[in-house]
Amino acid sequence: MSSPQSYLKRIPIFLASPSDLNIERKLFHRIIDEINRIKAKSKGLLLEAVVWEDCLIGKGRPQEKINEELRQSNLVVMLLWKKWGTPSGKYSSGFEEEYELASENDKDIMFFFREVPNDMLVDPGEQLKQVTEFEKKIEIEKNYFYSRYKDEKEWERKFKNNLSKWLDQMRSHPEDKMELFQPQSDLITGQDISQKMEQGNEIKQKIAIEEEIKLENIANPMIRIGDYDIPYHRTETKDYLSCSLFGYFLGFSKGTYSFHAPQKSMTNLDHLEKILKKFYDTFGDYEFDNSSFIINQTCFEKKVNYSWFGFGPKNFVQAIKEQSKRYSEARIVKPHHREVAGFVAQRLNFLFYIALQPDVIKENSTPTFDYMQVGFIFGEIPFDNRKFIDFYKGAGLEEPDLIEKIELDIIEKDLSSMKFNYDKEGFLVYKNLFDSEHWVSKVILKNPFYGDKKIEEYLYRTEKLIVNLTDHHPLEMQKNYFLRELKIIPIPYYNFPFVALSILGNW
Repeated sequence: MSSPQSYLKRIPIFLASPSDLNIERKLFHRIIDEINRIKAKSKGLLLEAVVWEDCLIGKGRPQEKINEELRQSNLVVMLLWKKWGTPSGKYSSGFEEEYELASENDKDIMFFFREVPNDMLVDPGEQLKQVTEFEKKIEIEKNYFYSRYKDEKEWERKFKNNLSKWLDQMRSHPEDKMELFQPQSDLITGQDISQKMEQGNEIKQKIAIEEEIKLENIANPMIRIGDYDIPYHRTETKDYLSCSLFGYFLGFSKGTYSFHAPQKSMTNLDHLEKILKKFYDTFGDYEFDNSSFIINQTCFEKKVNYSWFGFGPKNFVQAIKEQSKRYSEARIVKPHHREVAGFVAQRLNFLFYIALQPDVIKENSTPTFDYMQVGFIFGEIPFDNRKFIDFYKGAGLEEPDLIEKIELDIIEKDLSSMKFNYDKEGFLVYKNLFDSEHWVSKVILKNPFYGDKKIEEYLYRTEKLIVNLTDHHPLEMQKNYFLRELKIIPIPYYNFPFVALSILGNW
């Protein structure tokens, strides 16, 4: 079989910025990789991050070598903060030369301006003065996408969302001219920066008042079983009152710090929804959400355990609400007096989790939870934790007492040598807006290792396995799959065992 990327159309995306935006430049590569995984490859495209550091090879004027890469790029992303840059030999800075070249070649351009500390605007100096004058020029001309952001987290969210929308508008032939999406909520118009500078450091950005986020607005992938789409699916499991949750935790290879709110007792479904809404309102990523969940219950009459798994916050809430329906379909007569449930979502540099224990309810009753813990896991201590504290306050939870240093035993196992007949139970599918096809991102397989304790512990526990595909494929295509690796991430909740599993494979 040919290489999985042999059919992908290369789409270079050029990043132009002076040297004072190193964090955004690092995030740029990660965002490109993420959009490739979740969207671009399914369109037959492969985004390529192009930065000036990779262009300076060979003899000649350095800026001209950078310009060669810019001319070949489909999109130019331009960032400015405090610095304008150094002269290029033809223009006042390399940034200015790149802007003029991109304009002359009719490139799609996205401009992002990071907010400058107010006290610097009183006496800006030559570098910052050139930045503010250029920003005013772009604002007045209104020829390109233009947005201001407060910090790297806000830039990550804005760039990710607008890059996705830009991809959605690409024509069937990417080499053709593409129209640039301009979301009105991100456009800044009518501001006279020079006048504000004269008035001192009283610069305030207008903030649009948005409606309260709804769980329906967040990505909630549906599981395809036969010809039907369902919000969650049942499997038999060897887990007894514990959670082995399936997800896709890309790049998270360590976790040494954690904090969580004090465990909440005797709470309800309304509070759970409030927590989920506040999480997405605080940390964004509505379209690219990769959250997953699992709920576990024991049927003493049959001496068997069942788990219900799925993806997305709305589906999680729906599954909890439908406890009576789940028990009826599984013919559970004598359940344990409470369930165990887990929800995990990943962002660029942390994992978010909810661990809770829903009580068994009577039919048509509202679920309540005896215990609930809401926490985060980090590879390193967050530089600015104010956003996390704001989240806890807005979610109606006590603030964490401290950041705890922990030693998570994160394990990665090579599965490439495991061969068996892949009996497909179902798929996780999404609709490609570009060509209206349904694409497969995860495959649900019947587990041939189920109950075989000679196999890795977390492979024998469940009747079904959910395998993440590194390359997606159209739903109607019949593929043979192979496994690559298993990642096991313990979640630091101690009322019941809780682990997040990521099984990686391909076709």
